Amino acid sequence: MAFSDITTPDYWDCECPTDYVHRSFVSSCHLCGALREEQPDSRRTEVDQLETV
Repeated sequence: MAFSDITTPDYWDCECPTDYVHRSFVSSCHLCGALREEQPDSRRTEVDQLETV
């Protein structure tokens, strides 16, 4: 498994084209309506990019 494929349960991705990474305690996206329980965990590399901005 490549590092770029590693996910984290602390964040999840919604269906929005931008700003799609949410913390796990956020249960839904207020823009697209995606629900945490129906969406995949975020890739660790995506989260790392957010933390360095």
